[in-house]
Amino acid sequence: MKVMALFYYAPNIGHRYGYTLSKENIAKREIIMEKITSFRDEYRFLSNFYQYPFAFNGLQYPNAEAAFQAQKCINDEDIIKYIQIKNPVRAKQMGKKEPGLRKDWDMISSDIMLEIERAKYAIPKLGEMLLSTGDAYLKESNHWHDNRWGHCTCDKCKNKTAQNLLGNILMQVRAELKIAHDADKKLDGSLSKENSTQDQNTEL
Repeated sequence: MKVMALFYYAPNIGHRYGYTLSKENIAKREIIMEKITSFRDEYRFLSNFYQYPFAFNGLQYPNAEAAFQAQKCINDEDIIKYIQIKNPVRAKQMGKKEPGLRKDWDMISSDIMLEIERAKYAIPKLGEMLLSTGDAYLKESNHWHDNRWGHCTCDKCKNKTAQNLLGNILMQVRAELKIAHDADKKLDGSLSKENSTQDQNTEL
């Protein structure tokens, strides 16, 4: 669903890259922008439950949820079991009960999610789909009390501040894709101009 909304936009994600997700570091620039709040129907590809195989760290996963939950494991044997889990709900359930959960998971999980989304949208078709959202603010509304990765809209959570980590990560990846896309177009234009000049010189 798309709506017009006011919000505070925080495009930079991941302390490993020189910025943090803390509220104090979110850019306080209030702007009006289109907003996508449901990762279903035409925007279901934004969800980690979207079924589209891709490679991450040398393994092929059926969806981003399976790839994400697998990273909770330390041992290769435990990681590999997730490549067979085609049902993202099942992968999430397994991850919640993962006995080999790495101790630093809470600290590194947002950075891992960023790398997974980069791998997912490195697939040209998916990358183009993400770019098709333009400059829309991305936020997955939910009713299961997840205010870390998305925004729960139930009565108990409606007044809570949502971190919207997944939405912010998707916007970060989209911005990176746009920069790369614009750079490719500029390079193509330069090469085309150069070839045209060479053709003219040849004719002379």
